[in-house]
Amino acid sequence: MVVHAELLSSAQAVEPAGKFLLAVRFQIPEQYRISWINPGDVGKTTRISFQVPEGFSVGPLQFPAPQRFNLPGKLVSYGYERETAVFAEVTAPEKLPAGQVLRFDVKAEWLACKDECANEELGAWFELVSQRRAPEPELPPELAAYYEAIPRAFAELPEAKADWKVTRGKPKLTLSAADVKWLDFIPGDPELPRLLGVDHEGRNLHVKFAKAATSGQLRGLAVGEIEGKLASFDVDVPWPAQ
Repeated sequence: MVVHAELLSSAQAVEPAGKFLLAVRFQIPEQYRISWINPGDVGKTTRISFQVPEGFSVGPLQFPAPQRFNLPGKLVSYGYERETAVFAEVTAPEKLPAGQVLRFDVKAEWLACKDECANEELGAWFELVSQRRAPEPELPPELAAYYEAIPRAFAELPEAKADWKVTRGKPKLTLSAADVKWLDFIPGDPELPRLLGVDHEGRNLHVKFAKAATSGQLRGLAVGEIEGKLASFDVDVPWPAQ
């Protein structure tokens, strides 16, 4: 296996109704990459499934913002190089007897890509003990930067606006918000209508598609800078009416 992956947690023990993070950390050799949710033209979605004890619940996967890789043949891939981590929040049941040994499992699948791509996978588990009062969960220091890189909601930005304009059947989305210097847009769904182009001017980010989807939401990441620091934001807006 080329990519090293491991299961980690922010918890040392579990208390009733407690919340903590599970994470899969990926260490990726130089010149290799793995994919994001939308792999782009090359790759395959990195898939992770956590299994938790009965009564526990797992929130949605939280991926840090990916990079855009421009590949030969005008192909584009979205993913990660060197190192990254994917997270999910776990909530314990309100009633949890002390002294129980609790097992947490993960199964993960990804493509390790260089000149060619190869399927790889992880199966791992660990155990935690339940306590009436557990130590405060604390994320391992090596994961902190990746957790901070998880996108925030675009709608929560000050003065956030999303406007559609359709010209000759081609929809263009303009995103704007206060104090953001926009850089890029990354589609969140590999099945989206073809992305024709992304450009930015001042507070505006323009994203143009070949056509509109017949229904549903446009999901993706708007990438920009705030006070010189890179930031990304989840966009989730309805497609324009046909």
